[in-house]
Amino acid sequence: MKALLTAILLAAVPAAALAQQAPAPALLQASAAKQIGSFWSPVQFRVVAKQFTQNPLKPSFVVRFQMDATNPAALYVLDGNKVGPAAVLAMTVPAKTTRTFYGTEDLTYSAGAWTGPTTIENPAAKLGKPIDFYTVPTLVLGSGQYKSAVAQQMAFSLDQRKAQFQKQLDALEKADAAKVAAIEQSFGAGLQGVNSAFTDKLTQQQAALTARLATLLTKSRQALAEQEKAVEKAWADVIAQQHDALAKLDLGLQTTQQAVAAKIKLAQATIDSQKQLIALQQQALADNATIASLKSKLAEKAKAQLVAFEGTWTGALRCDAKQNPWGVHASEITLALPKQTGGMLSGQMTVTAGDLTPQGGWRTLPINKPIQASLQITNMSGNGPLRLSVLTAGTTVPEKRFLNFAVQLEPSGSLSGHLTDVSPACSVIFSR
Repeated sequence: MKALLTAILLAAVPAAALAQQAPAPALLQASAAKQIGSFWSPVQFRVVAKQFTQNPLKPSFVVRFQMDATNPAALYVLDGNKVGPAAVLAMTVPAKTTRTFYGTEDLTYSAGAWTGPTTIENPAAKLGKPIDFYTVPTLVLGSGQYKSAVAQQMAFSLDQRKAQFQKQLDALEKADAAKVAAIEQSFGAGLQGVNSAFTDKLTQQQAALTARLATLLTKSRQALAEQEKAVEKAWADVIAQQHDALAKLDLGLQTTQQAVAAKIKLAQATIDSQKQLIALQQQALADNATIASLKSKLAEKAKAQLVAFEGTWTGALRCDAKQNPWGVHASEITLALPKQTGGMLSGQMTVTAGDLTPQGGWRTLPINKPIQASLQITNMSGNGPLRLSVLTAGTTVPEKRFLNFAVQLEPSGSLSGHLTDVSPACSVIFSR
């Protein structure tokens, strides 16, 4: 009996250990993907906030997430109209549109697995479905097939009316041939006029609608292009102003230092005049104060530039598995920089996911372990892109080798670069 109890307790240890570990990001993404609909394909999954209660009796894990997904095919909904036997569809979302889903997962550990409800706060069910999923004949609003079907339906309706008129003419012809001939001639002319007027009106309406749609599309494209140009110009102006200001500060420092050196040299060469030497020394002190002021302004400029990098960045580390034998091939990283300390930003770096394959005795990077991190500007002279360093206080060999980066600011606003200690280089990119 004692041996049986010991075996039961030993068997329960792995399950209890698993209950004290948070569910993997892949499990969270898979649960969320089931709730957004079969017409959407996940692209990126981000944990916004989480709470892990490590209760040995009833562990729980609550997470708030954002998931980007695209629709491989365009989505349509019924607009309530029909053209003949075909239902009319209106497109709601073009194909390959990126949509961000917001939601939560409330999980508990039971029977050896994490289970619980997933809630999508902005579901996409009302956006319809791909056209191939409709089982009835359909026409897309505004398409060539739709316009052709409408025209055919109109022609069919006119033919029916003509047939009715013909029956009336046949009945009148039996009563009075002359009268029937006159009525037939009158109806024929009237029918032709109706057909002509209706056709002209329909053509005018279609032409007006097409012209209006083309005008709106042209204006939308022009507005989008102008906004993109304005944003690019504003960013280029800011960078150019910063570069010009830094260049002027560097030139001012150099000119002031050269002037001070020249005056001191002149004072030493003309030491016969004690008063002149004293005056030059006083001027040198004033110039030194000016240099100190310019250096202070340069330091303040660096602090001001650091403010633009405050916040949370999402990073992706990629190493070529064939050239990198250390076992770290791909990692997803969160870099939070909430405050400025001296000439750098300070915060934390956390590896949130990774493709880790340990080889040669190397230990892998820990997941979800916050590590003290900082960011500082290493080159702000204005020659080329702004260069920065991302430094961490890692203690293990993988942390020291794979969590320190040299990056530069790209025109798109992202930070791209490489590891500082590993060769061949592993690429990294941080974006907001």
